[in-house]
Amino acid sequence: MEVKFLEKLLVSLWLRHRKNRPFQSECESFQREVGIELGTLCGPEELKQFASYFGREVGYYIVVIDADRGRQAYRYGQGTSEDKVLGLLYHANHYDVIRSFKGLFKVITTVFAA
Repeated sequence: MEVKFLEKLLVSLWLRHRKNRPFQSECESFQREVGIELGTLCGPEELKQFASYFGREVGYYIVVIDADRGRQAYRYGQGTSEDKVLGLLYHANHYDVIRSFKGLFKVITTVFAA
């Protein structure tokens, strides 16, 4: 898969998610390409597979903030560039894309400071 295509896919998936457009078939195709069986719940092992793929193809790594475990952070992959981070917020068996860590932590500190 070409680097530009993968970056466009990531942006496209996020935009479609935000606009509530169906994108199931694109996600399934991508999941197959990474080598993860469809219907598999995405846990640490699957995140390692995605991170390996992202790192190999476009230099991204994944950071997951686990809201269910006191906002613990987990890193998957070997990337070093701050602009090549795919941030995910995990809560109640669901992942949401983090567009800005700064914005996320600003909200968290505001909500929990009150």
